[in-house]
Amino acid sequence: MRRNTPTIQQLLAFESLARHLALPATADELCVTPSAVSRSITELESFLGLPLFDRAGRRFRLSAHGQDYLARVVPSLRALESASLEMHARRNGDGVLVLASVPTFTTKWLVPRLPALRRLHPGITLNFHRHLEGRDPHPPEIDAAIRYGLGDWPGVTSEYIAGREFAIVCAPGHLRGGRRNRQFLSDATLLQHQAVPEAWSACARQLELKELRPPTGPRFDQYSALISAACAGMGVGLVPHCLVTEELATQRLERLIEAPILLDQGHFLCYRQDRLGYPVLGQFRDWLIGHAVAD
Repeated sequence: MRRNTPTIQQLLAFESLARHLALPATADELCVTPSAVSRSITELESFLGLPLFDRAGRRFRLSAHGQDYLARVVPSLRALESASLEMHARRNGDGVLVLASVPTFTTKWLVPRLPALRRLHPGITLNFHRHLEGRDPHPPEIDAAIRYGLGDWPGVTSEYIAGREFAIVCAPGHLRGGRRNRQFLSDATLLQHQAVPEAWSACARQLELKELRPPTGPRFDQYSALISAACAGMGVGLVPHCLVTEELATQRLERLIEAPILLDQGHFLCYRQDRLGYPVLGQFRDWLIGHAVAD
């Protein structure tokens, strides 16, 4: 019976021959005979109805169709290989954890703490996936995600880590005369994060400011850029305190009001409940939440 998809053996033979361009080397890599490789390539070309290689005697060269097909096939083969290695490693409770994490939190909070994770669980390796934005769904290829928002993403368990406590910061001496009264918001250039446009209004309500004109300062799509802008003296930033501890300690930024501003947004660990059956995720989750509580 004719198959309606290529076999994995045919695809592996194609990918290997595309690298070696010789039947003997490909056969050695796949532990089959050269004739078996040749048969797989012929069957694959017959299925596609296109020549994948130009042949000159025993020499092979990828055709234009072959180059295009290789570019499409390789990512899927690599994903299958990665998934198999990860599942194999998980049987011992160690292995690879595929994590999507917002960039600023990754560099400012998570990465400095990873040596502690390594000491506690030396068998865990983190592979970082592209971070999830807005209402992006939780893709099946990731084990967990650290996301920024209200913690209400569908289909996943969301556990709060850090980030609800905000700080109002600027470069030292940025405000004329070093003013510290709460009316400084009326005249300051307010730096904004475009994902939380209501943050300054919520801050004003907590400070019981009766009037606050709509913020007109620059907008940024990541807190790392907003923090850099504040350090450069471009304006006043309202940022999660956990992301600016280093800048405050080194006096690259100063805090204008010591009382914390508490907002709804924060950083959350998100995962599908069925993934907790993987020991590597359970270990990472316990470590992460434990560090968040300790901080």
